[in-house]
Amino acid sequence: MAAARYTRNQGYVVTKKRAASRATLRTTTRRFSVGPTAARFAGIAVLGVLAIILANFKISDSRSVYRDSTLHKQISNQEAEVERLNYEVARAKSIEQIQNTPIKDQMVPISEVGQVAGATTDKSQ
Repeated sequence: MAAARYTRNQGYVVTKKRAASRATLRTTTRRFSVGPTAARFAGIAVLGVLAIILANFKISDSRSVYRDSTLHKQISNQEAEVERLNYEVARAKSIEQIQNTPIKDQMVPISEVGQVAGATTDKSQ
């Protein structure tokens, strides 16, 4: 006849009575085992870590998209400024070219013009 008892320090202890009335102690060492509850918790922990990593990637992606859109706005603003300055340069050059032409001496202020394309501009007529 065998009897088993469990102690926290030793694990399961099985005793077997001999015919000589002296009991023999057999001990088994505790083995680490993973049950279904521990497997669930481990699975949930792994999924949680993966969710945190994925959320971190999404946050960094959204930050880079925001930074890129800000940079694109700045680039378009600078390109518009360059275009405006090129327009101003072209305008200044055209005024300068008009002032440097030999026809300039023949130009008169509009208040003194008497005839334009065959029609008179004199108000007294």
